[in-house]
Amino acid sequence: MSYGRLLIRLFSVLLVISGGLWTLQGFGFVNWPEQSFMIEDRTWSLIGAFTVLIGFILMRVSRKP
Repeated sequence: MSYGRLLIRLFSVLLVISGGLWTLQGFGFVNWPEQSFMIEDRTWSLIGAFTVLIGFILMRVSRKP
C-alpha cells in the first residue's frame, strides 16, 4: 500500500470519528465537553452526518487499486 493511500485512509477514519461525535452532540446524545456550543444544535447534526459520508466515500476510494 502506498503512503498516499495510507494517509487518505487515516484521514477518512478521522473524518468518520469526528463526524460521528458532531452528529451525536448535535442531537444531544453526547454532552462532552460540557461547554460545547454544538450540543443540541441540529446544524451540527447535519454537518456531522455529511462529514461521516465524506469519510466513508474517501475510505471506499482509497481501497480501489
